[in-house]
Amino acid sequence: MINLLDKLLETDRSFLKSAILKMQVPPFQRVYVLINPKAEEKKKEIKSLFSSISVETVFVQEETWEQASEDEEPVFLDALFTTGYEDNGAELHLSRLKKRKVYSLLCPGQLNPLNGLSDGKYIVSDVTFASHNPYMGLFMNDGLDACHEVDVIGKEDKSPVRLSEEKDFLGLLGPRKRNLNKGSFGRAGIIGGSDKYFGAPYLSYLASSILCLGGGYAFLGIPEKNMPIYALKDSQLIIKPFPTLGGTMAFSEAYLDQFKDFSSLSFGMGLDVSKGVYDSLCYLIRTFKGTLIIDADGLNSLAAFGSDVLDERVGETILTPHIGEFSRLIKKPAAEVEGNSFSLGKEFVLAHHVCLVLKSASSLLTDGAETYISAFGNSGLAKAGSGDMLSGLLTGTSLYKDLPLLKRAGLACFLLGRAAEKAAQKTGVLSITYEDVLSGLKEACLSISGDISNKSL
Repeated sequence: MINLLDKLLETDRSFLKSAILKMQVPPFQRVYVLINPKAEEKKKEIKSLFSSISVETVFVQEETWEQASEDEEPVFLDALFTTGYEDNGAELHLSRLKKRKVYSLLCPGQLNPLNGLSDGKYIVSDVTFASHNPYMGLFMNDGLDACHEVDVIGKEDKSPVRLSEEKDFLGLLGPRKRNLNKGSFGRAGIIGGSDKYFGAPYLSYLASSILCLGGGYAFLGIPEKNMPIYALKDSQLIIKPFPTLGGTMAFSEAYLDQFKDFSSLSFGMGLDVSKGVYDSLCYLIRTFKGTLIIDADGLNSLAAFGSDVLDERVGETILTPHIGEFSRLIKKPAAEVEGNSFSLGKEFVLAHHVCLVLKSASSLLTDGAETYISAFGNSGLAKAGSGDMLSGLLTGTSLYKDLPLLKRAGLACFLLGRAAEKAAQKTGVLSITYEDVLSGLKEACLSISGDISNKSL
C-alpha cells in the first residue's frame, strides 16, 4: 500500500481549513478524527482549526469507538492518507455505526490513491476532500465505492491524467442544417458474429446506435449463415453477409473492399479467434483509411497471432480492450495491468500510435499525448453486451471527423455511461438490460445537445 504520510504533513493550513469549514459541523458538536499517530504536529493543527469553530476533537483510539457509538449522529474525519493506524478494524467499526458521516482528506484510508486498489478493506467516505488535482484512484476500481463524492479544493489543471466531465461534451451534438440527406453523414459499419457467438440482438441494436448519433447509414457485416436471424431485426440496417470457414470469418479481399470508403468501421464483436479473422483484420489495418475500432475477438486475434501489424495502419485506430483482453495483448498478468494501467496503456499507445480505451468500472482513455478517466455510468453496465454497445457508439461518434479522435472516444464513453444512469432512474441499477441502456441513449444525446455550435458530420 502506498504511504501518503508525507502528503499529510505537506497539506497546508488553508486546505485543512477549507475542508473543515466545508464539513459544516455545528458548534459544540464532537468530531472523531482517524489519523496516523506519527503525525503529531498535524493533529495539533487539526485540533486548533476545529477549536476555532467551537467543535470538540476526539482522536480515535480503541476505547473511543464506544463513545462514538453513543453519539446519535457521529461525524468522522478520516486523515489516514492510506497509512492506517493501530486499530486496523476502523472500516468495520465505521460500518456498524448508524447515521455516521465520514469525510476523508485526499484519499480514503487503506485505498491506493494511484489506482483505486485495496485489499478489500477501506474507509467508505461520504465526501473526500481533494487538494488541487484529485488522485485518479478516487475514480477507479475500489475508489468508486470508497468515495461517494469528491470535493476538489483549489483545483488546478496540472495533472497528466484528467477526469472527463459532462461539460467536455456539451454542444458536440448540436443542431444541423436542414438541407441535408442521408449521404451527408458518412457511412459506418460493424463486422461481427460467428456460428458460436451470433449475438443477434446485441449486434443488431449495436448498429442501431449509429443512427441514434445521426449517421445516415448503418451497415452490419455478419456470417452468411446468420442472415435469417438478422433479416427482420431492424428495417434500417443494411446487412452485408460475409463468407465463413469452420464457423468463423473467412478472409476475402472482395468482401472487405466493400467498406473501403466508409468513415468508420468496428471489427471484432463475437467473431471468435481464427486465422481468417486475423487476416481480415490485418487487411483492414493496412488498407482502411477511415476510423477503425478494434474490439473483442479482433483484439484476441491480435494477441494470438501478433500485434505488430498495428504499426502498418493507414487510418485512425481505436482499441477497446477490457483488462483481460489488454493483458493478453501485451502478455502481462491482469493484476499487473490493473495496478499499472496508466503506464502500460501509455507505453502501448506510444509504441503503436493508436488510441486506447481500456474498459473497466471506469475507463482509461489515452492517445499518448493526453490521458483521461471516464467514470460515467454504473454497475448495470457490468453485463454481457455493454462493450458491444460501446463499440457501436464509437463507430457513431467516429463520424464526427472535426473532433479530435480522443474526444470522439470520450464522447462515446460518456454517452454509454450517461445512458446507463438514465436507465437506472427508471429500472434501478440491478435490473438494467441493454434495451434500457439503448433507450437511455437518446436522452443522453439530448442532455448535451444545444445551440452552442453546429458540428456537422
